[in-house]
This record gives sequence, structure tokens and C-alpha cells, in this order.
Amino acid sequence: MSQETHKFFIPVMGTGFTIDSILRVGKYGISSVMSLVDDRLIDKVRCHYAKQWGLSDKAVPKRGSVDRAKRIQLYLELCTDVLCRQVTELQAQPFAPGNDKSRYFRLLPDTNPAKAQFLRYMERAADQPDAEEEKALNQHIVPGRIGCNIMTKLDGAWFDRDGKRIETELSDAKAAILGLAEAKGDYELVLSAGVNPTLFGYLESFSGFYPDEHGHTAKKIILKVSDLRSALIQGKLLAKKGFALPSFAWSPV
Repeated sequence: MSQETHKFFIPVMGTGFTIDSILRVGKYGISSVMSLVDDRLIDKVRCHYAKQWGLSDKAVPKRGSVDRAKRIQLYLELCTDVLCRQVTELQAQPFAPGNDKSRYFRLLPDTNPAKAQFLRYMERAADQPDAEEEKALNQHIVPGRIGCNIMTKLDGAWFDRDGKRIETELSDAKAAILGLAEAKGDYELVLSAGVNPTLFGYLESFSGFYPDEHGHTAKKIILKVSDLRSALIQGKLLAKKGFALPSFAWSPV
């Protein structure tokens, strides 16, 4: 979604610990991964932030898997919208010590050229303000990437207490993928919990997981793996389906 700014990101932590991390630190260029397991929690968080930002805070009723997808879609679109507003507000701030704009640049790693350029400019900004250099620095202010974790094992069948299979339009995992695929914006899909050929096949239904005519992929695939063998097996399965070579997030055990 944006050029690389930091050498780290906030990984998914449970179902709720990082659900809104992107709205807290994304404006500083820090990427974060949220869990898409609990769609009811997601809708509550969306309504909370929607009210803060003057957006529609009407909850989505729970009627089935398609509504689960809709809740996820609306929250991801809210994150994209709010993050864009936050970055615009950050760019509009003056170049002054102690404000959020200064914090953005000072949080960058020392190896990032934008940080060195900012520090040099701040040393002389009071005496020699330069509108062109400020414009160039503002272009370095980019949001963090929005990552979404889906556990592939959530693609299983569901049964009631009597052992009778519950018929749903989509499994939880597929509904989450549908919500992400339909959401406007760029996102990273982090798949974890092993191989699921059926779920991988479902990804083929959506053009967003493929590069467009300009080579841009709106929905990038990342595999969260614990060993090289798993990475090779899953990577080959996805490559055979025509997806761009996925990235890997190592999860040591």
C-alpha cells in the first residue's frame, strides 16, 4: 500500500489486541496486522471509530455469513478512510518540534534518508524556511500497511449440539476473504494455520489478488509459516494458481 518506512510491524495478537492498532500507529508509517476472526467485535470497533470521525455508525445485523463479510468489509474501508485522513492532517501540520509530524520523522530508522533530511531541515527551518523542501518532506509521510490475518482452519464445517451440520453460504474463513476482497483499498492477507487447498482455490474468485495491468496487486498474500517446508508447499500451490509469489512471515516455534 505504501513505500517501506520501518523495519518492523505489529503482528496479529489474539482476536482483539491489535484490532485497532493501525488506527493508533498507522499514521506514523507503522504497519499492523489485525485478526478477522471475531466479526462482531470488528463491527463494534467500527461503530466506535465511525462515531468519532463522523461516519455512519449503524451496526450490521447478524443474519449469516454474507453479513459477516459485510462487517469486515466496512471496517477495513473505515480503516483506509480514517488512515488517509490522519495522514492528511499530519501533512498539514507545521514543521515544529514536539508535534506529531516531528514524531513521525523521529520514529523512522536512522537508515531512512527522510529522517536525515528532516533533521537537517529542522536545524535551519526557523531562520531559513523552505516551502519546496517542506513539500518534498511531506511526500515521505505515508501510512502503514493494513494487514489482515485469517486462520485457514476456519474453513471447516459447522455442527450444532446434536451433531447436525449447519448449512451456511460461506465458511468463516471464506466470508472473511470475501469481506477483504470487496473492501476498497490495499490490504495484506496473512494466512496462517497451514495448508487449505479449498480456501486457496476460493482466492481465485477475486481479481484483487492478482496484479493489474500496471503490476500493482491491491490484496497481497503473506504466508505465516514456522518452517521452510511449509513455505515451499504453500508457495507452490499459490504460484500454480497464478498469484504473485507471496511473502513469508516466519513464526518460530
